[in-house]
Order: sequence, then structure tokens, then C-alpha cells
Amino acid sequence: MKYFILIATTLSLLNSCNSQNKIKALPPIKVAAEQYVYHYTSQKDLDTLELGFVLKGNKRSFLYILKSGEIPKNLKIKKWDAEKIKKFEDSIQKTPSFTNISLREVNKWEDAFSIYCKQGEMKDRLATIKTFAEKSGSNQLYILISLIEGYKYRAPLDYFMCYGTDSIKKETTKILIKLIKNGETYNIGRIMPLLADNSSEEYYRALKQNKRLDRNMTVVAPELARLGGVKAMEDILNTIDYLSDKYLRKEYLIEDLELIFNNLYRFHKIDNKTKAYHNKRLAKYNLDVDLLLAKNKKLVYQLDIDMLEEKALKLGLLTKKLTKNQRFQIAESAISKGITARNFLKNIHVIFSYKSTHYASGHLVVYSTPDYSGIMEQFMIALSTDLPNYFTATRLYKDSGYTPHNYLFLTSGQEGFMLKTKDKDEKDYDHKAVSLLFETVLKHHSIDKQFIIKKDKSLPQYNVFYGNEEKIKQFLKLFNTTMDDINFKYL
Repeated sequence: MKYFILIATTLSLLNSCNSQNKIKALPPIKVAAEQYVYHYTSQKDLDTLELGFVLKGNKRSFLYILKSGEIPKNLKIKKWDAEKIKKFEDSIQKTPSFTNISLREVNKWEDAFSIYCKQGEMKDRLATIKTFAEKSGSNQLYILISLIEGYKYRAPLDYFMCYGTDSIKKETTKILIKLIKNGETYNIGRIMPLLADNSSEEYYRALKQNKRLDRNMTVVAPELARLGGVKAMEDILNTIDYLSDKYLRKEYLIEDLELIFNNLYRFHKIDNKTKAYHNKRLAKYNLDVDLLLAKNKKLVYQLDIDMLEEKALKLGLLTKKLTKNQRFQIAESAISKGITARNFLKNIHVIFSYKSTHYASGHLVVYSTPDYSGIMEQFMIALSTDLPNYFTATRLYKDSGYTPHNYLFLTSGQEGFMLKTKDKDEKDYDHKAVSLLFETVLKHHSIDKQFIIKKDKSLPQYNVFYGNEEKIKQFLKLFNTTMDDINFKYL
């Protein structure tokens, strides 16, 4: 059982924690009626609470590691000895082909490669990864590229691209381009996000040489337009003509054309003569270039990450440039549907959601208890944009009447902030106590941001925006959308 009941002597101390004369700290900060945040700069004073909170020595939670993309200092990865590494590498070298391996074998190799690529120096693992890629078919991309967030779960190629040195990324890019050139179209979308920053002629030629553009128009054509400009458009338009009667709905055709033409006209200077020719080709669909580029609708930006990054930095939604890991996550969500406001803000931790359902342990529990620990971590991931050195901790105790007492704690290692939820608010469905604590820390550091919490109208959850509300609204104008339009489902 996760939580435990203290013995009676300790309970008497805990129940007095809300009394100012028992909490040795700096002056309490009033955050709501009869509710205070207590500020600590001394471990000795913090120990008087007997809650086990510490200013230093905290560890990141599994949720934080998974969602933030951070490389944790003390993350435990399975270690292989030299003999096991050599045995694994020999098995790759001696196997003639991996193109027809079973699903069970795919799962086995997937787990093994995820561990293998993190053994020792990346440069020492690269040759074996390249050999496996050359002996594999496109079905084995699941072994080489993972779509699961988090350092620990990265497969070899996305691991190297997200966390490798420039030389490692260069060699990995060669492997990816070769996979595109030789691969089947239905898996190409797994590779392209890793090349979102690549504008090379080699990448463009690989896309052109990939089998059957008509089978992968939605994914490949916008990239061809971005990379090749006008020289790529004739093949694209001819393929669109071929596919036009195969679209189930005209809206789908328009969506594809919007992405293609937005990339073409954003990344290349197109003269009036060429634009007139494009209008002539589009006339059969009752469309024209200006309609496809119109700004009076909700827009998506196909892999235009740099522009959005620059805007987010200017507005303070980002405090530093996107990591390679973030760029990959944004690009992965953009393939075939473009970068939406929702997915960009999600990946820079400006928006998140948490469930408003509660759980209880044991048949004698009277109150269902909010999952403060998990929700604190969600808030912490957002806060790390501005205050990356803070950590969270929570304690839940039940007195003899089974009334829960929740203690929420934030620490930077040098100072800590603690809030005890009010007894009558044990069913704190919107978790207001969490935002009160976090916003106290923001004010302490003079950071002009808030946690804006809204109850979802259709789902049992709360949706959260982190930042300055006016600046978030300014950013959303790029997409001609509003805070109320953001879809938090499956966030």
C-alpha cells in the first residue's frame, strides 16, 4: 500500500504543521483564505515537519523523464559487458538477412537494439547499426526508429539524431537517406521527422527516387516542394491529377494541396508567370494559389519549425532554442498533417492536461484522493522551461478518522516551498492547491507566467496553459486560432 498511517504520537505533530509557531521557516506567504505557502532555506527547519522532505538529493520521476525528453544524470540503463556486446555484434554480422524475420523476432531485436545503442560511445555502435539497416527491409524500421518519447526508449537512429554529436548525426543521416531511397513508401513517414532540418540535395534525390510517389503523396510531396521548389512541382501536379478521382472527399485533396503550396511559396520565390501556370493547373479543381494560401483559416505549418521557434522565443514561450529531441517530436507529429498549434505547444510544454478522476486504496478509505504526485510532475515539466532545477515531492497521511492531509513540496536544492491542502478541500477536483504552490514560486522568481486551468467540457479532465495569457494568444494568431479552439483530447 503506497500510503501509510503514522502512529498516534507522530500524527499529533503533523496535525500541528499548519500552525505558524510550529513551522520554523521564513514568513508564510498567504495564497488563499486560510491557506499559506511556507518557505524554507534550511534543512534543519524543514526537518521539524517530520515529513521526510529534503532540499537536496531529489530524483526525477519516471513521468518527468518520459515526457520532458531530458537526459537524466542518474538514469539506470542496462549495462552489457564486452563479451555480450561482441556476441551481439557477431550475430548481426553473420546473419545474411533480416528482411523476413517474424514479429516475435522483431520485438526481440527492438528491445536489444534499444539497449545496445546506449552501450559506451555512440561511434562504436554505429557500424553494427549500419550493417543491420543494410540487411533489413522497411518492416524492420520499428527496430531502428522509435516513436516513443523519452531518452530511455529511443531506438538507435532517433537516439543518435536526438542526442549524438554532429559527426554522429552526419553518419546517421547517411543511413536514413539510404533507407528512404531503398524503402517502401508506407514507412517513409517514420524516417522523415529525423531529417526535418535537412535541406540537402542528397535528401531531395532520395525522396525523388523512393518507390511510387503516388502511394505516399501526402507525406512526400510537401517535402519535395520545400526542398525542390518549382523543379519538383511538375511531378507533384501530375501525380495529383492521377490521384484526384481517388480522393474520397474533395476536402482531403485540398488539405494535401494546401500543405504542398504553402511549402512551395514560403520557402521559394515564385514569379507571376509560374503562379499563373499553377492557377491554370488548379482550375480543374475550382481552386487557385491564393485560395490555398489564404490566411483567413486555421493554418498548419509543414515543418516550418524555425519560424515557430523564433516567434515562441520572442514571446517567452521558449527560453532557449528547441532541443533536437523536441524538433523530432514536432516534426513527427507534422508529417502528413503539418505543424498544428496544439502539437507545437504540447512539445514545448505550454499546454498539458490531467484527469479529474480520483482513486482510493482499500475498502476502509472514506475519501477518494487526488493524484497530487502525478499532477505535480505535469506542472513541473512545464515549469522546467523557466526553472529547470526544481523538483517535486508530496506526502499523503490519513488521520484516525481517515481524513487525508496532503502536503505539496517544491525544492531547488537551495530553498523549498511547502503547501498543506485545507482539510475541507480533500476533494480538490481542480487541484487548485498545485497551481497555488507553483505560482507562488513563479512570483518569488519574478516570472510573469501563470497556470491557466480550464475544465474540459466533454472529457473528465482539466486543460492547462502555462505562460503569459496575452503572449499565448499572440502566438495562436499565427494559426488563426484561439485558446478555446485547442483540442486537448489524447494530448
